[in-house]
Amino acid sequence: MAETSVPLFEMEKMIEKIVAASLEKFMRFDKGKEKVVIEDDEKAKDEFEKRVYVDGT
Repeated sequence: MAETSVPLFEMEKMIEKIVAASLEKFMRFDKGKEKVVIEDDEKAKDEFEKRVYVDGT
């Protein structure tokens, strides 16, 4: 593995800070918006496949 000028531990800490800041920004941006519920449901999947077949796409 190649040597880096920044220790791996320091890079991990920087990445953690970036991810935490991005998540915090996203949470503030997303506040008050409608939530989308994703169903993992066999019936919903079948309905989607039927619509795709009928649409021809």
